Amino acid sequence: MPLHLPEALLTQHARAEEALQEIRQLRLKSRLSLKDLRQIAKLRVEIAQLSPPERYGWIDGRPRIDILAELVKIDRQTAE
Repeated sequence: MPLHLPEALLTQHARAEEALQEIRQLRLKSRLSLKDLRQIAKLRVEIAQLSPPERYGWIDGRPRIDILAELVKIDRQTAE
């Protein structure tokens, strides 16, 4: 049975994933321009805002497990 996560959490997760993908795409460039570096910084700030500490499982003082991502994955698996 699916978890039926709140739409706000699903939206938050989706946007964080999009921002991470944008950063990955920018980093594929052989040379980053100042504009690219600014965009990466902007995306990192957005990800930080979308990812409060409560969203993670912490091990040795570092975020190791994205709890929301795991819940979304479980929700998708149970929906199939």
